[in-house]
Parts: sequence; structure tokens; C-alpha cells
Amino acid sequence: MGIDTLIEDWLEDVKTMSDLTVSEKEEVTRAGAEAFAKELTEVTRRDHTSKRKYKLKKHLYETVGISKAKQKDGTHIVGFGDDRSAVVARFVNDGTKKMKASHFVTNLQNSNEVNAKVFNAERKAYEEILERRGHGING
Repeated sequence: MGIDTLIEDWLEDVKTMSDLTVSEKEEVTRAGAEAFAKELTEVTRRDHTSKRKYKLKKHLYETVGISKAKQKDGTHIVGFGDDRSAVVARFVNDGTKKMKASHFVTNLQNSNEVNAKVFNAERKAYEEILERRGHGING
């Protein structure tokens, strides 16, 4: 077996490992979305729980969720469950004329620690897919 054959086989393995179906992409991004949603819920509960409900039926942290609608590219969206909660979250994050912005969502999105948790969750899901295919990272 020549070096050309070995390289071609290796390239074919790499291609097979990197080509994910939409359902596999959904599985990977769902894991990342769950990790981010958990962090968003914790930050919202810790920093933005009010005794006043501002005509909301739930506290803001109780409305954090992951999109149920299927995205064509396999992505998931993390956000606040209903329109009213989303508007309140936007005002709290971005501020208003009379209210200082807290940037709690923006800071979370830019946090290296949170991004590492999301990445690790997605990596674990990706490795599980490769194991099912028989292309483990170490194998």
C-alpha cells in the first residue's frame, strides 16, 4: 500500500467524519443550546428576579427556552419563551431611556467560560455521533 493510497483513505475518513446530516447537526447544536439555556436561566434567576411581575405570568428566568421550530440548517435558538418576556428581556439587556442596560445576555454570549461549556457540550455530542459511525476521535 503506497503513501498515495494511505492519504486518500485518510482524506475519505476525514470527509466522512465532517459531513453531518441535518439531524446530526440538530443533535450537536441542541447540546450546545441546552448548555447555553442553562447558563442563561441561572444568570437571569440570580440577577434579574423581581418581586414585581410587570404583568408577566412567570419570572423572566422561567421563560428561557430552546426553539421548537425546526431550522433548515440544524441550528437551535435559545431565547425567552413568549413575546412579552422577550421584550422585557431586551429592555433589561439593552436598557431604555430611563433604565440602565445590564447587558446580561450580551455578557453571557461573550463569556469565554460559557462559550467553553457550549463548545464542550457540542464536542461531546459530535464525538458520540462519530462513535456511532465507527469513526471515534481516537480510533
